[in-house]
Amino acid sequence: MSAKTIIVIVLLAVFAPVASADTGTLAIEITGAPLPDSPEDAPLTYAFSPAIRAAFARLSEPTQYTLEEQKSVEQWVVVGNVKLGVSAPHLENTWIVDATFEEGLELFSRLQHEHKIEVAYPLIAKKMSKKWAPNDPLFEDQWHLENVGQTGGNIGEDANVTGAWSNYRGAEVIIGIVDDGVDFGHEDLDDHYYSNLDYDFCDDDGNPTPSNEKAHGTAAAGVAAAVGGNQIGGTGAAPEAGLAGLLLIACDTNDLMESSALSHNRQDIDIYSNS
Repeated sequence: MSAKTIIVIVLLAVFAPVASADTGTLAIEITGAPLPDSPEDAPLTYAFSPAIRAAFARLSEPTQYTLEEQKSVEQWVVVGNVKLGVSAPHLENTWIVDATFEEGLELFSRLQHEHKIEVAYPLIAKKMSKKWAPNDPLFEDQWHLENVGQTGGNIGEDANVTGAWSNYRGAEVIIGIVDDGVDFGHEDLDDHYYSNLDYDFCDDDGNPTPSNEKAHGTAAAGVAAAVGGNQIGGTGAAPEAGLAGLLLIACDTNDLMESSALSHNRQDIDIYSNS
């Protein structure tokens, strides 16, 4: 056999499809069943709400799970128009299937390859803990942070931030309040106020105290970062974030003043609130 013939055979072997020894079918990459990017490949899942669809996309990526989490898996959640396991509550064409992590990876890789399912993710055992909740007396009235129907509105229609508070509440982030001033001596704002970063662009000085009982900027600062858990007033969306008052709209402004306010101390101020 010539050297050229050997090279051709080797190249054919490299680029030929991998086949199963016993079935002769193409081997399937074992990657589980992550949600496809195209809605055409998963019309059932893409018919769910954006929040549910995003959850399937996030949880169906198998490489994120630790070895300990993998060992805890006994069931998978699967979306497909073929009946599998037990019907899951509330979601059509969704099934609870008994399988270990390894079994599920292989099984659902194959079923997705055969277009019998759209997506699958393992049910992971989790240790639950109480979430941080502020003790501020007006928090229960702040429906925009946690809507339990207290004002007659739709339950759950809120900013959806309270779930993050157990792990993060805005520490080390500074918010510049571009408005008609901030009462930085307010007892619900002064804990994390940065007087070295504030400014009054109307009077061109370092005192953004509002005048003539203007209160919009102070209210905006409270919505953003009123101190939480101090048993005073309400709480901000980021109750440990820092604040800097940037007084601007209490007077006539021009482009130069506005651009200066929205870039003031930008090496230190992380977010500019211009409500």
